[in-house]
Amino acid sequence: MTAVIALLLVLGSLSGCAGDTMLNVRNALPDAGVGPVYVVQLQNWVDSVQNPEGETIVEYDCQVPVLSVVDGDGLPASGKSPEERLALERAAVFNAQFDQWREVGGNMDVLAEDAETFKEAFGFSAVMSETLSCSVYQSDHFISVSGVYLSYTGGLHSNTMLMSWNFDLETGSFFDPQLLGSKSDLQTAVYDELVRQAESVAAEHQLSPEAFFWPDYTDILQNWSSYAVSFDHSGMTVGFSPYELACYAAGPQKFHIPYDVLLPHLDRDACLFLGISAETA
Repeated sequence: MTAVIALLLVLGSLSGCAGDTMLNVRNALPDAGVGPVYVVQLQNWVDSVQNPEGETIVEYDCQVPVLSVVDGDGLPASGKSPEERLALERAAVFNAQFDQWREVGGNMDVLAEDAETFKEAFGFSAVMSETLSCSVYQSDHFISVSGVYLSYTGGLHSNTMLMSWNFDLETGSFFDPQLLGSKSDLQTAVYDELVRQAESVAAEHQLSPEAFFWPDYTDILQNWSSYAVSFDHSGMTVGFSPYELACYAAGPQKFHIPYDVLLPHLDRDACLFLGISAETA
């Protein structure tokens, strides 16, 4: 099945959710008669809870990517053809990955309990919160989602987690970016570039890498594919949440690797999958 991809502007609300989402249109919808089309939407699920005194004690605002399928006329796919059924199955696998953030009621109950526990312990109210913001990059072959998850359930500060999901539209499964090519030097090339960029960041703070990052920072960077890896039109980004590579005060660490750096270390299939070539990288 040839996957023709479209990114749409979505304005809407669902039961239990509200919010506007804007995504740049990557491709227009195809002419009538073209096969199933994958459409990514970012939908906001928003809710809050107030205590009997009218104080807001819980805020919930999670932006969740949703993958749907339309036919060549732009109508929701019915699943009548084998191609549509397969596309719908793949979309269901993608969407299931994000179910936890659409379960607003259960999440709100947990946060409300945290708020009650906080007030009992400290004698005053605090706002417990959970937010997720996402950006989406989509090509003919895959979808890459980059997310920032923030939560506060009591304590000195909120928690920040960088997240990513990379989904192969051809196989209908999530994939490890390290497995993009068969060339054995891809892992080493990415590692070397991460070390170079990390050393540059530390130098900007007039510190050695061992002082700015954790002393074993090279071991952490060696395992780069286990962290938040995402793609866009220009390259690959590897992100580390606070505490993963450095102390909380240093904040999240993001390293962007352009495709022209990756290109010599990717095999032909990986280049086709990413949609890059020597001329376009």
